[in-house]
Amino acid sequence: MVDPKITNEAKASHNLILNNRKKADMTGVTDVDNFNEDYILLHTELGYMEIRGSSLRIVKLDVENKKLSVEGEIAAIIYDDKSAKKATKGFWGK
Repeated sequence: MVDPKITNEAKASHNLILNNRKKADMTGVTDVDNFNEDYILLHTELGYMEIRGSSLRIVKLDVENKKLSVEGEIAAIIYDDKSAKKATKGFWGK
């Protein structure tokens, strides 16, 4: 019998293209939880992701096709594979 968890993980997909630390195009984005000009917290098919920087803005969000484009001064991209409980307190449990 096939383990459903393995099957679902195999179907999950997330790609990131970062251009000159000024523009990021992503696939596999299922939701944007919170954002401002210094950070964007989003959920991908493979877990939570935080983008940190300055003058950040969401250029395009297409939830139906799971695509996101961000522009600004991108300083860090952080992934968190753990549950959403941690993200509600802040990325590092602030």
